[in-house]
Amino acid sequence: MIAPLIVGGIGTGFFVAPLQTAILSDTMPENVGSASGCVPTVQQIGASIGLAVVTLFFFGQVSAQAGSAVPAARADLATDLQTTSVEPMFRTAVADRFADCARAQLTSPHPEQPAKGCDTATSATSAPSGLAATLAAQAHDELRAAGRSVAARTFVGAFQATVWSLAAISLVIAALSLALGRQRDDPAPP
Repeated sequence: MIAPLIVGGIGTGFFVAPLQTAILSDTMPENVGSASGCVPTVQQIGASIGLAVVTLFFFGQVSAQAGSAVPAARADLATDLQTTSVEPMFRTAVADRFADCARAQLTSPHPEQPAKGCDTATSATSAPSGLAATLAAQAHDELRAAGRSVAARTFVGAFQATVWSLAAISLVIAALSLALGRQRDDPAPP
């Protein structure tokens, strides 16, 4: 974790200071004050918009990753339920209900909140009773582990997709920047 931060810090240091100088080099002396104030303003606006776009992409990837993470976590849960006191005839139903709730939560606009009808811990009106409460209690540890597993698979997959996409975009921008070359000053007329 520290190595990428060091590389990023060094890269920023080599890029930001010369960038300010390059941007302000062709500015008329009477406009330098205004121009030097505009540069960080535009940088902040660009960073805010960029962060918003990356966040939208990331959570879109969370939803996309749920398609493969939920079935894998459901299969693991079905296997883990074999060693619990959950009756064999209910194990498939417990695993299916978990998969439905996990998919609904991860593909919702607010994946940090339980999907409607799936939050049994905070609502007195939707708290399980009877058989549902018994099954939830018998499979509590396995359900918690499956929830952590599906969240980890989904968010790590989304993070990897986001980082690789940003790396590809950065390489394209770097290639385009190198292809543009330097601006050449026109020679003075004789």
